[in-house]
Amino acid sequence: MWFGKGFWLCYEILLAKLNFYSIQGITADWFRSYLTNRWQKVEIKSPNSSQNSFPDWGTMEHGVHQGSILGPLLFIIYMNDLPKGINCLSFSYVHSIIAYSIILWGNSLYSNNIFKVQKRAIRIIVNAGNRVSCRELFKKLNILPLHSQYILSLLMFVVQNIEEFTSNSEVHSINTRHKSDLYPPSIKLTKYQKRGLLLRD
Repeated sequence: MWFGKGFWLCYEILLAKLNFYSIQGITADWFRSYLTNRWQKVEIKSPNSSQNSFPDWGTMEHGVHQGSILGPLLFIIYMNDLPKGINCLSFSYVHSIIAYSIILWGNSLYSNNIFKVQKRAIRIIVNAGNRVSCRELFKKLNILPLHSQYILSLLMFVVQNIEEFTSNSEVHSINTRHKSDLYPPSIKLTKYQKRGLLLRD
């Protein structure tokens, strides 16, 4: 079972499960009001402009709200009677949080700190000691370490947006064996690394 977006769940199923746990009447109406008919938009901060971008408002049709206090609790209730496997737990919660916008921050200075948190979560899931190496645990659970997930996410982004990239044959007319490869633009690494830190603001 794959939960690439761990907080994308069906409201009606969640409300039915709350009813099963005797959350009914006014309390159930409150949860329905809390979950449904909500709107959101994302503020995008531009590194090259003092003006920020605000996309149009959109309705939230699925999922509890990330960053909310009730979010993790509602997610646990939703997942409680699903198959209880280690991979299911990791991929449905830990992995979905780590993978969120990883192509923006995966190469930042803070990625090592997140990697330590990922290893700590893996040890907790399998009830391993603090000094146990996670190398074999990652293999056993078929879970990608943070840096491998970052590389995979970048590759998937390139494949899904290949039309946005330039090939070597478009830059020069020399018939080389690498003419079909993607042309890497000249960039200042530090500048592009800092772009990933915009999510912290």
